[in-house]
Amino acid sequence: MDPQLADIKKQLDLVSDHARKLFASLNEEQLKKRPASGGWSVTECVQHLSQTSKQYESIFDSVFPTAPKGKGPFQMDFKGMLLCWVMKPPYRVMKVKTTPNLEPSPAGSASQVLSDFLASQERFAGYVDRADGIALDKTIITSPFNAKMQYNLFSCFQIITVHQRRHLWQAEQVKKKL
Repeated sequence: MDPQLADIKKQLDLVSDHARKLFASLNEEQLKKRPASGGWSVTECVQHLSQTSKQYESIFDSVFPTAPKGKGPFQMDFKGMLLCWVMKPPYRVMKVKTTPNLEPSPAGSASQVLSDFLASQERFAGYVDRADGIALDKTIITSPFNAKMQYNLFSCFQIITVHQRRHLWQAEQVKKKL
């Protein structure tokens, strides 16, 4: 496997481990409690990540079969670098409001939220495996959240993992306020 893709998979494993440890450190009530100052609960942060990852699945399914072949090293494009910089925790510039369809809804049990997230991580890891041999920096996708935003597939993978770290950082801030 390409070393850059192996690194993305390592990042996914670290995020998954972080989520497991976070959920194990709190009880059901704590996991679902929103901070008094506003914002999402721990479960809502993680539920949002599952919802977000799902938005990319149809994009990957449509682009992978026709993507050009190629090997790394791969480069992020400017839009990808900018998005990663904006999203990288802790908040540097501003909080970014999510689209209404990705606002978390009242979730089932915390264990179900975690299970759904870990399943979404496995699916994403499968896409990373399938991307081996694709020219990631030559394959352009359109963001599922903004039809005017396009970036390369390597940037996309980085954006997703940075977004995950951001919301787990956010969940850790919620935990500190409990």
